Amino acid sequence: MNGRMRRLSKAPKKDRVPRRGSSSTAEATIEPSFYDGIAARYDKTWGPRFEAAARQLLSRLGRNRIQRALDIGTGTGAVLKALGQRQTPPVRLVGCDQSLPMLARARRVARGVEVVAADAVRLPFPDESFDLVTANFVLSHLRDYGEALREAFRVLRPAARLRVSNWAPATDPCSTAWRELLGAAVGAEMVEKATKLVAPWEAHFGDPDNLSAALREAGFTGVEAAHIPFVWPSSVERYLADRELNAATRKARQELGEAAWHDFLKSARRELRMRFGRNVSHSRGMIMASGVKP
Repeated sequence: MNGRMRRLSKAPKKDRVPRRGSSSTAEATIEPSFYDGIAARYDKTWGPRFEAAARQLLSRLGRNRIQRALDIGTGTGAVLKALGQRQTPPVRLVGCDQSLPMLARARRVARGVEVVAADAVRLPFPDESFDLVTANFVLSHLRDYGEALREAFRVLRPAARLRVSNWAPATDPCSTAWRELLGAAVGAEMVEKATKLVAPWEAHFGDPDNLSAALREAGFTGVEAAHIPFVWPSSVERYLADRELNAATRKARQELGEAAWHDFLKSARRELRMRFGRNVSHSRGMIMASGVKP
């Protein structure tokens, strides 16, 4: 993939997205196209969860006026939406990602949103362009998260803030049962390999101290971190739909093939209902950290 501008094929003119900068698999663990085919389902299934997390990510901004905000790895725009709903929205609201279908949805979440297809490690913005930079559940997916943080540092103006997040470890009984079932179907080693391929730093940044240390190493000061608990009650059916979108699960599905995957889902549905009934409670908190550019 090169640095030329690319537009969405067969999309209305208003949904076309400029591609700036260059892209390389050296900076990403998987190709952007891995997410291209699930943008609508991603938004429907995970949108409310990511929007709730985005509100938490922005909760300590108070009423401070943000003139220019950048959301890195914006996906379908959960953080952009939350920023656009502030009493005084930013004058400039920008989201960047590598998936064009994701960005096409993100640009519609708030009035005046700009979306740019670009690498987190090579941001196409001048120095000191933004008052706020966010990266919601993004760093764990980048091989070179340090370079991404240095880029965020570069495009922030002095005294401006970076806010980042990562999922905390999932230790509830339902999550444990799902991992056991998936591991039995495709092998625990394959599940671990797929997880590390998609999010190699997720376990590392599940520790608030590690997330804080990464921000300090990039030059940020006044670093703070917190653990925010979340509980997501749902039916077994909705839980399985949620898990099917998980990147590691999608890799497992590719390994099994469609026929074997549907057989596995039937078996998993029976097992989860037997253990938990028709409704489950999936709990997984978020680790949130922030720092200031001196």
